[in-house]
Amino acid sequence: MVAIDLDGVLRVPPARAGSPVREGIISAEITYRRDAYPTLHHSQPPWDEHDEFTDEDGEEFSGVGVAWVRDLLHRDIEVVWATTWQHHANAYFSPILGFPELPVAVVGNGFPFQEPSEWKVAQLGADPRWAGRPLAWVDDDIPPGWGVERTRRPRDRAITLSHRVASSWRGLVQGDVDHLDAWLARASTPEGQAELRRHRRAELQLAATRRRRQRQRAERSERCEAALNALLPRSPELARVLARFAGRPSAETIIRITARHEIDGSTLRSILAVLTSFDAIE
Repeated sequence: MVAIDLDGVLRVPPARAGSPVREGIISAEITYRRDAYPTLHHSQPPWDEHDEFTDEDGEEFSGVGVAWVRDLLHRDIEVVWATTWQHHANAYFSPILGFPELPVAVVGNGFPFQEPSEWKVAQLGADPRWAGRPLAWVDDDIPPGWGVERTRRPRDRAITLSHRVASSWRGLVQGDVDHLDAWLARASTPEGQAELRRHRRAELQLAATRRRRQRQRAERSERCEAALNALLPRSPELARVLARFAGRPSAETIIRITARHEIDGSTLRSILAVLTSFDAIE
């Protein structure tokens, strides 16, 4: 299943004078109505006396993105809207883009979420309709660490993809489509899903190893700093700087750092001995 945003993915801002050329753009004119317009995360346009608004510059869409969605539907891949436009996306955009009425995956008033990405992640990840199924979320606003994987069941996280388009001004481009299609092809077979699960396990193991080493380095630095403070009771800041070199001291570097302090040769040798006494953590 593919959950797709609208603005910044399919719908792109109109080009202005001097803007770089964008190929494959689809243009259309849409008249919006005040009584059928989203309010959440949307500013209101300048309505006319009939409570309507038509952008004089017209609306522009990524031709690559529109063609890709049509192709997904032709391949019987379920596509849903994950956009702050909610059901208005079907009213205004699906007809002119040649889409059928698509299911709307993100609904409601967004309470208590402040950002659209949080709102989408909460609903997409918890929706029982997608449980046990591959899910690709395509958006131009996916903050680091806010992929939909975080709210899906642990078993489903390996078959989840959060794909952020590089530029909301360009929307979906062929590179995005190639990456998404390759992932969908893999996620659509038992063998591919097994590969995705193996890859996720390896990623989790690597992340756990990195966290463990970070903790080890922090603990080693604290112990080293305490030992150096015994040698340098009047220079705690110097001890803190030198503790960073625990397990991997360079005599030349340590001499250079301590040169601005009144450190005698005996104390310098003791400092190097303390630093060397700690094992390096690679």
